[in-house]
Amino acid sequence: MNVLYYHKGWGVIGAGIIKNSTIREDKANEELYRDVKLITPQIKDEKGIHSISASELRVLLGKNFYFASTIKSPYLSDKEAELVINELKNKYGIL
Repeated sequence: MNVLYYHKGWGVIGAGIIKNSTIREDKANEELYRDVKLITPQIKDEKGIHSISASELRVLLGKNFYFASTIKSPYLSDKEAELVINELKNKYGIL
């Protein structure tokens, strides 16, 4: 399963693949985590960010999103996620 990382003010900034179905819990912060293998480089600072803006994402996929929520809908199909990942790879010079 693909994972896309969205950062407010930037857009989609990274992508990865969930490694396994194990869910880790951080009870202190009431958060759940999964191990992810990054497809795009790990970002160390803002200079390393290459992104797909919200407007670029709308054009690339031909659909609108409600960006105020944590869970983005409409959900992306595998094909749409691959389009976004390939565009990110291009921006990071991975292709």
